[in-house]
Amino acid sequence: VTRVGEVASLLGGPFDDGSRPPLAAAFQRGEAVPVVVVANHFKSKGRCPQGDAANGPDADQRDGQACWNAHRVEAADRLDAWLASDPTRTGSDYAVIAGDMNANGQEDPIHLLRERGWVDAFEGEATYSFVFDGMAGRLDHALLSPALAGRLRGAAKWHINADEAQDWFGYETCAPDRCDGPWAVSDHDPLLIGLDP
Repeated sequence: VTRVGEVASLLGGPFDDGSRPPLAAAFQRGEAVPVVVVANHFKSKGRCPQGDAANGPDADQRDGQACWNAHRVEAADRLDAWLASDPTRTGSDYAVIAGDMNANGQEDPIHLLRERGWVDAFEGEATYSFVFDGMAGRLDHALLSPALAGRLRGAAKWHINADEAQDWFGYETCAPDRCDGPWAVSDHDPLLIGLDP
């Protein structure tokens, strides 16, 4: 593939305070329609209630979404509007929102994006991408634009990271003599999606 169009990033609002600015780039194979890939990392559920504690709508509402949910919902809303503006200037309606949304598939930010037409590549699959204190969840997502969703042929998590004992075999502490290979290069598992050309 070849990168085409402009590389773009969204700043302001939640992307200046906790959520990392999304980065969008379009890639094209031959003369095919370019696919816009948007890398994301929404604000984590952490620092609740200590530290720079969330308050008001960002406080833990005891609904299972922890702190900063309103922040993540705003990030999802702005991300959707930004992508509708064609930030890569390619005119492509094929797009993938990918990355660590810090929200499970049943949480508000993902619901908002699905309501706006984004299609969860892992819909209906009982899978996970992250393990914390023995609890597994799917914080990492691949959400496809409606036009691209029809080309989806499969999606899988590659469980090379989340299941590893991070204290012994983790990417921050792994010694070369016991970490030969792709294992434990992050604390989240990579995702793979297959698309028809």
